[in-house]
Amino acid sequence: MQKFDKPLQEVTTSSLEALKAFSQADELRERGDTLAPVALYKRAIEIDPNFAMAYARVGTQYLNVGQADLARQNFQKAFELRERASEREKLYITDKYYDGTGQLEQAMQSLEMAIQTYPNDYPPRVNLSVVNQALGDFDKGLSNSLEAIRVEPDSWYGYVNAAYCYTALGRFDEAKALINTGLQKTTGALVMHGSLYYVALVQGDKAAQDREEAFIKDSPAFELQWVLANKAGLAVVHGQRKNARELYAHEGELAKQLGLTENQASVIQIPALMDLLFGDTSNKNKSVSQATAALNIANSPDVTILSAEIAALAGNEPQARHLMDDVNRRRPLDTRFQTMFIPVVEAILLLNHGEGAKAIDVLKPGEQYDKGTTDIHFVRGRAYLMNHQPDQAAQEFQAVLRLRGAYIGDPLMGLAPLYLARAYAQQNDGAKTRAAYQDFLALWKDADPDIPILKQAKAEYAKLQ
Repeated sequence: MQKFDKPLQEVTTSSLEALKAFSQADELRERGDTLAPVALYKRAIEIDPNFAMAYARVGTQYLNVGQADLARQNFQKAFELRERASEREKLYITDKYYDGTGQLEQAMQSLEMAIQTYPNDYPPRVNLSVVNQALGDFDKGLSNSLEAIRVEPDSWYGYVNAAYCYTALGRFDEAKALINTGLQKTTGALVMHGSLYYVALVQGDKAAQDREEAFIKDSPAFELQWVLANKAGLAVVHGQRKNARELYAHEGELAKQLGLTENQASVIQIPALMDLLFGDTSNKNKSVSQATAALNIANSPDVTILSAEIAALAGNEPQARHLMDDVNRRRPLDTRFQTMFIPVVEAILLLNHGEGAKAIDVLKPGEQYDKGTTDIHFVRGRAYLMNHQPDQAAQEFQAVLRLRGAYIGDPLMGLAPLYLARAYAQQNDGAKTRAAYQDFLALWKDADPDIPILKQAKAEYAKLQ
């Protein structure tokens, strides 16, 4: 082992060559590379097909680039081989297994056990922060990320996750200060610049965006995830449909070059979703066709459930139910799918039939998990509006807007102000109604003028004058 000039990881494998490939992959990973380590982890698996940690690591890398289905397959394989791993590795693999199956509470229990058993390990704290973020608990996510930095100040993971939590909480100066500290202490410069780019997007700091984008463009994977995805999303938020389509097309081309099929599928779906959210019902069949085309590229549960939502919004109930049943079969234990994603589609179908009260009931199981998910708040808000419960509707649309720092490119950030205005109108609060319409129209001041929902909003606002 002394002939290698870099230290090898303490992981369980019968092959020194597999261990070497794994260690090289981990080194790239620690520099913030996303796709580059995948080939090395796969090389380690080819050499030692029983290398449990290599499966877990490659799954994590796939998850980080949006390939959720491939990630789950590798987490499952790692779990099947866990008896060949050490106790420390078993805890890591078990967390990844629960991550893969979507069992969030079990994942948190596994991570908390890992922290108690190995208090000087930072990965469990980082991974617990990620679960906290998924649940919208950014305060806990921040606390766990800062603890990860305390335990391991030379790794970028704690810094990036803590900065994201700061940004989600609106604490931008602290986010930037922390990342700048991380730039000095870690080797993850590229991902750090990605974090600074994201903060700049949330703050609307164009000069900082341009400065950080110059670093990010060195990596096609980072350009895809940090730059193009967020720029396209922001175009939707501002009602710039034509610009959004162009950006999504560029994103799709890059995803295809990189072999990221789920990303490629999603950028076909989102323009279809955008049209339906914008009230463009003239092309409903085209939207459903786009969703079907996306499934031909990547038939993962994540792509499938979004296709189901698109079908539901388009009023194609048979297609929506077929896809929803498929996802239900494939994700029986997944907390978010079972309590939020699938119920959201069911609720949209009920809203199509004018059944607001039933839609509210369908969405109740998600209440304990939904702080970090915009879709369920938005659809629940629509249901409350239909059910003439404007106070509750306003709370739901405000919940969407509170997540702006976490999901700056979420299309619903552009629509929530309008629906909030409609909730205030039901409350007969003239001042709040006018202010909310003005917020929406200011956000959409450079929007494409032919969007149906914009025309509706202008007509509704004119009646208030």
